[in-house]
Amino acid sequence: MSQNSEIPIRKYVKLSENDLSGYWFDAYGWIACYFAQLEGLSYALIDALGDNNGKIRLKKLPFQERTEQAKVLVCAHLRLKGEQALAEEWDKFLTEAKATAPLRNKMLHNPMSINLALSGPLHDPDAGIVLVHEPGQPILKLGAVQTFAQTLHALNRRMQDLLTRTQFTQ
Repeated sequence: MSQNSEIPIRKYVKLSENDLSGYWFDAYGWIACYFAQLEGLSYALIDALGDNNGKIRLKKLPFQERTEQAKVLVCAHLRLKGEQALAEEWDKFLTEAKATAPLRNKMLHNPMSINLALSGPLHDPDAGIVLVHEPGQPILKLGAVQTFAQTLHALNRRMQDLLTRTQFTQ
């Protein structure tokens, strides 16, 4: 295949088995995808609005601190332009985005007591996965993980809306 030709995308229908692992994988995948977009936004806001001397330092901050700095930049920019209501929307949105980090980290940065790919069937619909990174971690329920994925999706949609209504140039 030549370098210029595109590799076609395979289309498929996905069916879940009784073990529910497909549902877990899907929810975890969406969480990773939507959170990555929130992270990308924090970098993009710093790139668009930060001064050249501070950008490198701000980009090295952890997500919550970086997002807080991005919030300060975007809100100050919008207030200077007289767009107070839009600045308040961004403030609320970025505060909520920051608040998702602990649960995302708990879910995606934590080994589990069950291997999703090799697990036995989870016949109990309330069955969960025990997080094992730290002692005393709660059982992670599939419904809660799916709900969190939906929360991140809703944040992503708000992000897209805010981006279409915001002008970042002076």
